[in-house]
Amino acid sequence: MRGGEPVDVRTEVPGRHRLPATLVLPDRDGHPAPGALLVHGLGSDRDEVGGLYSGLAARLALLGVASLRFDLPGSGESPLPFTANTIGSMAGDARAALRWLADRREVDGDRLAVVGFSLGGVLASLVAGEEPGVRALALWSTAADPSEAMARVLEHEAEAGSRGSVVVDLGFRTVQLGAAFFPGARAADPPAALSRFPGALLVVAGGADPPAAVSATLLAGASAGGDTTVHVLPGIDHTLGGASGDRAAMDEVIDVTARWLAGRLGGAGSA
Repeated sequence: MRGGEPVDVRTEVPGRHRLPATLVLPDRDGHPAPGALLVHGLGSDRDEVGGLYSGLAARLALLGVASLRFDLPGSGESPLPFTANTIGSMAGDARAALRWLADRREVDGDRLAVVGFSLGGVLASLVAGEEPGVRALALWSTAADPSEAMARVLEHEAEAGSRGSVVVDLGFRTVQLGAAFFPGARAADPPAALSRFPGALLVVAGGADPPAAVSATLLAGASAGGDTTVHVLPGIDHTLGGASGDRAAMDEVIDVTARWLAGRLGGAGSA
């Protein structure tokens, strides 16, 4: 990893705002490395629960893959309000971040991947289905029907509509969602997006997370590409061990994903 530390950057979203982000580069002796964009879930941040994304970034760097992770509005170090988010705007942020990564001279823009956690997986699917440079997509704890997975959040739609926004308790934090967030969340269709994605697909889910575990095979079957892998961790919850500090589960998720991405992108440690 270059300098042993990530490099802080800010990705510009044309006409909207800037996104606090962290770029991690492997030591490639001047040769461009493949790159992966890591998209966090609803209310989380760029390091993700338990440091799963910071751990994945470090592992990818050891395998010769660069990575960029960023904070969506209202999360992490973002100075913007959470009410700035809609499904479309968040997907737009992820798309802009991916293009920023692809334009780096240290990164091979023809060898890109996207990783998405929970709602981040929905956003990642939308981006991968539209961006031709994406060769691989990894979905963690992602439901085929986001409205089912977010049923308790969507119960507040009427209140948000009457007041303009509503504060929702996610269990680990509260978020203020604008009325415009809800229609997009109900309409989001990851399988339809995957039907336009011809690249390799990895789906990771915890066996104790029914929406994602049941969705894993469905999502894999929806992909337009023939290279699909499903990895289910028995007895593991939606956070893939991150919330409980289950180091064994977290290490498994990181190792499986990093090796799979390096293999599909041509990283130094392909396996």
